[in-house]
Amino acid sequence: MKKIIITILTIVITTLIGVGIFLIVFLPSEQNNNEPDINNQPNNEIFPQIFCDDISLYVGQSKVINYTVVCGAEYSVSFSSTFNCLAFDNNNITSSQSGEFNFDINVFFNEKTYSKNVKVFAYQNITDVTYNFYNSRNQIVDKLFVGETYILTVNSDSKIIDSNLTYSENIQILNCENINNKLLITLKILSYDDIEIVFNCYNFSKEITADLFCFIEDFDITFGTQNLYIFNQDYVQQANSDNKYSQTSFSVSVDEKCVSDYDINLSCENVISVNQNIITAIGEGQCKITFSAKDGSGYSENITITVEKIVIDTIEFTDASIELLENESYFVEYSYSPVYAICDLEFDKNLNNGYISFDTAGEYSLVLTDNITNKSCTLEITVVRETSYGFELHFNQSFLDEYSATYENDILTLTGKDTTQITFDYIITPDYTGSIDCSIVVLNNIDMEIEIQSISNAVILTTLDKGSFDVKLTLTSNTSVTFTLKIIIN
Repeated sequence: MKKIIITILTIVITTLIGVGIFLIVFLPSEQNNNEPDINNQPNNEIFPQIFCDDISLYVGQSKVINYTVVCGAEYSVSFSSTFNCLAFDNNNITSSQSGEFNFDINVFFNEKTYSKNVKVFAYQNITDVTYNFYNSRNQIVDKLFVGETYILTVNSDSKIIDSNLTYSENIQILNCENINNKLLITLKILSYDDIEIVFNCYNFSKEITADLFCFIEDFDITFGTQNLYIFNQDYVQQANSDNKYSQTSFSVSVDEKCVSDYDINLSCENVISVNQNIITAIGEGQCKITFSAKDGSGYSENITITVEKIVIDTIEFTDASIELLENESYFVEYSYSPVYAICDLEFDKNLNNGYISFDTAGEYSLVLTDNITNKSCTLEITVVRETSYGFELHFNQSFLDEYSATYENDILTLTGKDTTQITFDYIITPDYTGSIDCSIVVLNNIDMEIEIQSISNAVILTTLDKGSFDVKLTLTSNTSVTFTLKIIIN
């Protein structure tokens, strides 16, 4: 009996050991994370391989879980997480808050579950971005030129985890990097046209534009004249009205696609000056003005300005000849052409504030010379001794009869009518060879209205009143002679 029991126990123990060895050798052991242990798999067992990168998204953004399962047979997939902020909809994941989380990709295959743990980085949404364009010298620019390469930096108030760029056809994107909260886009401007870059992220869009220009290839320069003159500054207005300029204006324009900034340089500064698009002549000669584009194109154009002096063509006295009395003063008048000419005038005799006189009778001359051109003119002067001249009045007999008039001792007495018209002629005695220039003035006519007419050496006085008044006649040509006629109308 005892041997039978021992035999039975031996068989049971042996059987249990055999089953244990079978389980250890032939059945796969389960890992803690439900992933297959490749090293402990039998060579003939098939198991899935799961691949998935970490996921970055914005809070509230639904993002596709891009995973790959390598398996030779049918399987099913599910997602799970211990974080309640993560939600799954088919193959999409959403986070309701920002932070770092994880979830499992569960693959059910061959009545077993295999898992892959994936990290999730959730960021706050972008609410604003700023951007700048930089040139090759790392300078911020607000003007872009065709053919040039720039770096566009887009800065946000949150981490940029992805972006969708759309842009116009005249832009070539050479590179795009995402560094921290900054997007660096290297681009090249291909042609002149409006540029547009649209930066798109989840729940946010920003249109980026810039002023686009071409490099200057031509200046359109307009001058009032390229010939300037130096002339008498007292006659600037007259000079301008005669199309002669000591100044001229200019304008410089470029194609509307170009930046119009330019520098001005002068080859010499003693011929012209330039101030606010006005060129002023300051000396004789030629000066080259260079207009240089400031847009980096290196383009420039030259204009040559010629400055000449305007000198006298003709010079003359107002009177070719005059007759003076001894010690009589004469104001010398002259003119030259053109009136705006530069001149250096000199008389061969001394003048007193523009007047000349001689104390001895005789023949004289006054010469005026321009020392710049050596042109001159001469005034012939005859000086005579003074002779006592006087007025002699003649009344027509028919006038004396009509008004019962008498003329004695420079007094004319007559009987008036409703309209009284007094007429007489006058001559200068003794024989006067000079020109007669006589002024006629009525005196003491406070209460009388008298009309004066003077034709040649005839005088006509018309009045409706009666009374007495004086008529003063004055000779003003070369000598001064005065005569007073008293008229009494009864």
